[in-house]
Amino acid sequence: MLVFTSGKDGAEKKKKNVVANSKGIKVNAVDTTGAGDGFIGCLLYQMAKENVDLEQINILTEEQLKYIITLSTTVGFFKALKDFINIPDLVEETFKDSDFKFKI
Repeated sequence: MLVFTSGKDGAEKKKKNVVANSKGIKVNAVDTTGAGDGFIGCLLYQMAKENVDLEQINILTEEQLKYIITLSTTVGFFKALKDFINIPDLVEETFKDSDFKFKI
């Protein structure tokens, strides 16, 4: 699996024959320090939360990859707006109205 971040242009995640993209969000960044760390931290948090191990990465669907990368991109952008965010609260708030259920 490869993950490419592109700042204001979003991110892309590739694995074998599946590609998932997340569009960027235009923000008036206060400080981008830690935005990439927030992205990677959220990506790893989400994979751990859903019990995705190295073997299971290969069976993730495009929808599952898009969910993970969109969430991670959102955290990165919010980090650029503020000095601190509560990631679990942000995760819950961002997807509170979503019907998407992460199942492997």
